[in-house]
Amino acid sequence: MKYKSCLLFIVLISCQNKPDKSAQNSIVVPIIDYEKLKESYINKSNEKVKILNFWATWCKPCVAELPDFIRLAAENQNVDLILVNLDRPNQIDPLVIPFLQKNKISNAVVNLNDPDMNNWINDIDPSWSGAIPATLIISHGNKQFYEGSLSIDELKKIIENE
Repeated sequence: MKYKSCLLFIVLISCQNKPDKSAQNSIVVPIIDYEKLKESYINKSNEKVKILNFWATWCKPCVAELPDFIRLAAENQNVDLILVNLDRPNQIDPLVIPFLQKNKISNAVVNLNDPDMNNWINDIDPSWSGAIPATLIISHGNKQFYEGSLSIDELKKIIENE
């Protein structure tokens, strides 16, 4: 009887819902350095307004403002939203991808992994202290930088003035 109980326990444990690894594998978060971010997103011109939002899963204000950024991009075809994740690369699979799945985020997400923070933070904007959330908005070659959270109303106002 002791073995039957143990076998039943093993069967019950193995039947529990487990994370769907195939769904997790469908989300790709490329790990890039700052030069690649500049080449692929910051300096690459197009007719759309580009919004680069610097965020991390551990940053509560970042997570709180993400729905507004996603809503703005969904409502405005003239906006390209790029979510620049600053979690450590070894946190992409255990934290970032499950976060993106849970929140149904399908926008472009890249992980910026460049140890020369003093260089790239200053290059994005000399006034940036390095704190997040932070947002770089690029329209027709003009760059505007915002340190701190932005609301949907603030974002709409910025986009309307572009």
